[in-house]
Amino acid sequence: MKKNSLSKKIAELITKNIMIYHDNAQYELLKKNSKKLLKAFGYNEEKSLKASEKIKQIYIHYDKADDAFKKNDERTEKKEYNKARNLALEMNIILATDYDCRLMIDWVYYWRHKKVVKALLTFLKDWRKKTGSTHIAIRCAVHIKKAGKHHDNREIKKFQKEFEKVYDLILKKNLWPLPIFF
Repeated sequence: MKKNSLSKKIAELITKNIMIYHDNAQYELLKKNSKKLLKAFGYNEEKSLKASEKIKQIYIHYDKADDAFKKNDERTEKKEYNKARNLALEMNIILATDYDCRLMIDWVYYWRHKKVVKALLTFLKDWRKKTGSTHIAIRCAVHIKKAGKHHDNREIKKFQKEFEKVYDLILKKNLWPLPIFF
C-alpha cells in the first residue's frame, strides 16, 4: 500500500472511531473499526482482535468519565480514567509495543479539562521519542491540536485531513510500528 493511501486509510479509521462511533456510543462498531485500525498499524489478526476489545472498553470508561465531569464528580471521573489507563496498559502488553498507550488517556484527560498546553506537552514528549525528531513531533502536535478544534466544531472532513497529515509525516520518516492513536 502506498504511504499516502495508508495515511489516508488510518486517518479515516481514526475519524470513524472518534467522530462517529464514539460520539454515537456505537461500541461494537467502534471495536470492529479499531481492529481494522490496528491491522493498518501492522498488528496481526489475534493481537488486533484482543486490543480492539480493550479500545472499546476504554471508550466506555471515557464516556463514564465524561458523565462524571459534567456532574462535577471529580472522584468518579478520576476512577474511570484510571480504569481506562489500566486497560491501555493491558493493550500495551497485548500489542507488545513500546508506545505507552496510557499517555493517550492522559492526553484526553488534559484536553477535556482545557489544559491544552499540558495535553500537547504530553503528546510531544511521547511522540518525540517515537519519531526521534522534535521537529516532526511538533508538526504532528500542531495537526493534532487543529484536529481537536475540528472535533469540537464537528467538522469531520477537516478532522480527518489533520490526521492524514500526521501520518503522512510519520510515514515519510519510515517509522514502524506506527505510533498508535485511537
